[in-house]
Amino acid sequence: MKIFTNLPGNLRAVFAFLRGVIVILGFGWLLNLIFSFSPFNYSTHVSMTAGDVTLQVDQGLIALKSGTANHDALTLTSLRGTLLAQMGEGNEGLVAALHRTVMPAIFVMVVFSYMLVTSLRNLCANIEAGEIFTKDNLRLIRGIGFTLVSYSLANIVIGFWSSAVMGNYLAENAILKDGLGLSKTAGSVHFDLPQYFISNPGGLLVGCLVLMLTEAFRQGLALKTENDLTV
Repeated sequence: MKIFTNLPGNLRAVFAFLRGVIVILGFGWLLNLIFSFSPFNYSTHVSMTAGDVTLQVDQGLIALKSGTANHDALTLTSLRGTLLAQMGEGNEGLVAALHRTVMPAIFVMVVFSYMLVTSLRNLCANIEAGEIFTKDNLRLIRGIGFTLVSYSLANIVIGFWSSAVMGNYLAENAILKDGLGLSKTAGSVHFDLPQYFISNPGGLLVGCLVLMLTEAFRQGLALKTENDLTV
């Protein structure tokens, strides 16, 4: 197929497009968050999906009425659901907690995504120009590996941070209605950011694999340099 006749060039165009999309989305998210978190925004209709919440509940909230099983044979230990936050007037405490939770995740995602697609775009541009085993490509591949590893490690930190910030806020302020008892034990509330804010854990393994391939690429570059000097 013709699309594969100039694969590096086509991929370069794709990564250039993705870089533009990341910039646009980054500014869009930033403006949306500034508007949503603005103290001058008192609209009760502004809401956002904050993440997933797991609540540890008191035992004894579920029972069986079957004649062939004990009523306490099943135990409900937790409830999990998506947290939809309202940004209207009077929710300043919730808004502040969400601000501390979401903003770092967005910043990390946009910065590392931009760095990654920029390196991939430049690598494809070099390959399209016929430059394969060069020091610039070696630097780009090594940078891609470090970016993937750093992104994954940063997301681990962001995950702990967001869980601590929103988890503490919910543990202090959340209650369950309709007679459901919220457990008072430690770790009764756990918060997770939406999946689109957190990269796949496999990114750490992929980053390590890229760094391993970097060494093979470095040796190939050394052999090419040696052959050029011999000729």
